Amino acid sequence: MKLITWNLNKRRAIEPQIAALLSRSPDVVALQEVSLNNLPRFREAFASVGYPFTLDSFHAAFVARRSFVMIVSRHPIQRLYELDIPYSQNLLSSRVQMSFGDVMVHNLHSPVTLRTMDDSALAVHNRNKLQLLQTTFDCLSNDRANFRVLCGDFNSPRRELPDGSIITFYQSEKTLRPTKDGAAFNHIHRELLRGLARFEVHDAYRRLHGWNVDDFSWRASYRGRSFGFRLDHILSSESLVPTECFYHHAWREPDNLSDHSAMEATFAVNT
Repeated sequence: MKLITWNLNKRRAIEPQIAALLSRSPDVVALQEVSLNNLPRFREAFASVGYPFTLDSFHAAFVARRSFVMIVSRHPIQRLYELDIPYSQNLLSSRVQMSFGDVMVHNLHSPVTLRTMDDSALAVHNRNKLQLLQTTFDCLSNDRANFRVLCGDFNSPRRELPDGSIITFYQSEKTLRPTKDGAAFNHIHRELLRGLARFEVHDAYRRLHGWNVDDFSWRASYRGRSFGFRLDHILSSESLVPTECFYHHAWREPDNLSDHSAMEATFAVNT
């Protein structure tokens, strides 16, 4: 099974994005930051080239100006949950009917915190974001299905160390202590990135490449300094063994199809 996850950055020109994805012939595609206007465009475009099965996180009570997540597949899919939580547009859980069995694919886009938020808006945002991330963890940890995948843009971590430990954006790099009011976020990001291993769900990239390989999926520049973070991830249950896992950096730069590099993983099935 081949899966690609990609944050599309709400770009209007979706044709080159679709062409890039089709060039890799994936079985399943998980998309984040899809604009409301682009949802029907993606459905129609993918259906015309052999991907007739789509799900997205749109619902009637959507939050204005917020983007959506989407799952596209060659194979029949169905929605697992109707989530009644804030920021439910950022999580989509599906059952993909592959030839070897059903795969539970969870697509997450962790919301970013905006600097323009006042204290009241920030408190609401943090409470809702924590609930979304905890719900994501619960979906994976409570479901003991043989084939499980969690993928998407986690907006974390800040750094990964050769010993397998991580530094989140909610702790100081100097003291490694949680920042003010950041203990809960520090905990849930660690749970998503490493804690799911207790439930036999592992980072596909690290499972294949180990901890001495450094990479990134998003880059930025500040005051003449360029830096990058590995924000986009694919985790899989032990029964889905990664044989390939890498980032399509060329789609981000020089092709400029998004500000994120897409991530691709191919899995062998171990029953």
